[in-house]
Amino acid sequence: VGGCNLIEWNSKLFDSCPNTDMQELGYDLEQYKDGTYHGMAFLVCLMYLVKVVPDMYYEFYNTLGATDAAYSRLLSLRQILSSQGDDTISQLIGYKMENYMNTAYIALLYLLNIWIIFHTDQVLDIVLDFLAFEFIARFDEELTKSQWWDPGQRWITAGAMELVLQTTIRRQWLDNLDAFCMQFEIDRDFLLEACGENSSFLKNKEVASKDKDDVVFMTKEETLDFWFTNTAKKLRNWNAVEEYEAPEVHYGMLDRILQKDHAMFNRFWKYRTWSRWEVVLFASPVPKLNDLFEMDERSGRPSIARSLEEIRPTPDKPFLNFYPELQGGQNVFLGNVLDVLLLKGYVRGLMQKWKKREYGSFLFLWIDGIIQWLAYFTFIIFPVMVLLAIFAIIWSLINRA
Repeated sequence: VGGCNLIEWNSKLFDSCPNTDMQELGYDLEQYKDGTYHGMAFLVCLMYLVKVVPDMYYEFYNTLGATDAAYSRLLSLRQILSSQGDDTISQLIGYKMENYMNTAYIALLYLLNIWIIFHTDQVLDIVLDFLAFEFIARFDEELTKSQWWDPGQRWITAGAMELVLQTTIRRQWLDNLDAFCMQFEIDRDFLLEACGENSSFLKNKEVASKDKDDVVFMTKEETLDFWFTNTAKKLRNWNAVEEYEAPEVHYGMLDRILQKDHAMFNRFWKYRTWSRWEVVLFASPVPKLNDLFEMDERSGRPSIARSLEEIRPTPDKPFLNFYPELQGGQNVFLGNVLDVLLLKGYVRGLMQKWKKREYGSFLFLWIDGIIQWLAYFTFIIFPVMVLLAIFAIIWSLINRA
């Protein structure tokens, strides 16, 4: 702005003042010489160092699911869902945007403001730029706090419950008969016969539509509501229908058009294949008590069989042990950051996708891993860049004469 840089040291990197005449063109030299420019720029960078940097890192700490806050716990579930590969395309894009917005975006935004401050020729412009960038940085967060669109937090509650269901109900197993048999050691031919040779397994639109109207799979209360609903529909008493049948709810007009069969609170209805569930729930082999317990010769009481002590974890089937001291917030945070920066999670994810022949996901993960690494790196070096800016201002202030 005005033809040259505020901080003379910075002109070595961004030389926009080829001669002395242009240097004197855009500045109030008295303000420059008495240090007003430097003082204001120093205050802005100091504010970034003592306020913005800690806030950014705390927000990043929450984003990685390392605290007990509700927001952090939901994001922790979201991370589990992503590692399971059960998220939808819209969820995947939203989750990646959440990570990028809390890392690279915010860091690049403030670095851009520092660069602009170094090229500003009016002290008032420095203040206005600072306020403008603060507004831009917080605008999206303040917008989500609006109460008018969801006063009872009904939508966010539904989204949280859907997230819990998705992490608990492994849809990739329920959609694939072979994966389900491998996971629960069930005979494949038995399930094929029970499901009528249908490869869609527990997710079946036709079977779900039929079973939801079968009173055999209903409780007494559900049966009464079902008959009342049918009677109300025959009489065209729509007010009575709403009393017994939950309406389809969509989040906005666009959601109603694009996801006609995926109304809120009703997105898992294709899995309501109760006739198949009744068979599947009891198909897995049940261990015999004699294989788990044996009689203690001294006390005469049942105890855990010694043969179980010989079982050892393997890379394919590790023990699901839980060590609280290894699952603290700081360990979770550092583990996630190091996984990204050292490319451990990146390589591991690529190998898994390649082995499963999920080439579309492989390509997406390949690109996303590079962007995520750059985002984390930019976020981590942000405090260093702020410190360098402060040193540049002090150096220029000392040598301004």
